[in-house]
Amino acid sequence: MPVAYHLHPATPNIGNHLIVLATQQLLASVNETPLDILHMPAKGVDAVLKRGGLNRETVYDANHLATGILVGPGNLFENNGLDVDLMALRALRRPLMLFGISAGRIFDAKGQMHGRSDAMPDSMIQELVGKASATLVRDHATRRHLESLGLHNIQVVGCPVLALNPRTLNLSPPDPRAQGAALISIRHPDLMNVPPRLQGQVHRDVPRLIEGLREQGHHKIALLCHDARDIRFAAHHDVPFLYTEDPLRYLSWLRDCRLNVTFRVHSLLPCAVLGTPAVHFTYDERAKGLIDVAGLQNCSIDYITSHDPVAEALAACARADTLRDHMATARQRWNPLQNTMRNALQDWAHRGIAA
Repeated sequence: MPVAYHLHPATPNIGNHLIVLATQQLLASVNETPLDILHMPAKGVDAVLKRGGLNRETVYDANHLATGILVGPGNLFENNGLDVDLMALRALRRPLMLFGISAGRIFDAKGQMHGRSDAMPDSMIQELVGKASATLVRDHATRRHLESLGLHNIQVVGCPVLALNPRTLNLSPPDPRAQGAALISIRHPDLMNVPPRLQGQVHRDVPRLIEGLREQGHHKIALLCHDARDIRFAAHHDVPFLYTEDPLRYLSWLRDCRLNVTFRVHSLLPCAVLGTPAVHFTYDERAKGLIDVAGLQNCSIDYITSHDPVAEALAACARADTLRDHMATARQRWNPLQNTMRNALQDWAHRGIAA
């Protein structure tokens, strides 16, 4: 039975679990011959046997045992998210595909974009993309950066969540805590790559959101934690919080909630898939780029430049049907993105099986 290596973020973040689920669904849909997948962390060490990243052990084993290596999705051109041993990369003889990867800048205290301190060096990006048989990125900003390095044939596809088919998933039954609730998807302010002034603003804005939603008649409100580190921030507030590492349970919460106000792009995207009204606070280049590719600009509030993002979000929540309409319009432009993802994954799998 053919087996492929899949390197992806392994941090405890429900967004990472969700994009892996969406990728698995895509792989299952494009391969006539079942393809067994060996999941590996993109960085570090997972338990004893699975070493993370494109290291010498992984590449040695892949050259002998795997049909190919799939890297992504995720922010692996940054966050120190992917370990790469240059000599091992150069020795790789199996098809390598970079799938749904992004790189983005962040804002400084003056509201100007600048590079991240944890970005992958340009020389390593050139080696990695040069080795890949296909490179699919999340957004146009990432493609522009790669093209500025002399790299070509870069395809923009957004995120595999845009190809998710929830009808084929065994989603969890309704949870009374989420059913009919207004969910606020939070991120601990200390984890947000924004100036300290805006980190402090988040501490003030979440209580304002809760109170504003109550004034609109939302009597059931909960905070949705995407990362275990969000729980401490959630515990500060006077509403319950939800946390899971199961993407099927997570999707069921978004399916059943009344609406979602979110600091997390990976709740906006599944809400758009499910038809749940949602509005997103956008505060970095990679989220903005992905939202633009998905056509969800009308469901996004610029948290950096808005004079009162909470007021804008509450106004959008009061027009939930309009948010649904914006999402329905956006979904109409996803077919070409989905087809590009499927075709590229199918070609990568066939290359490996034929090699």
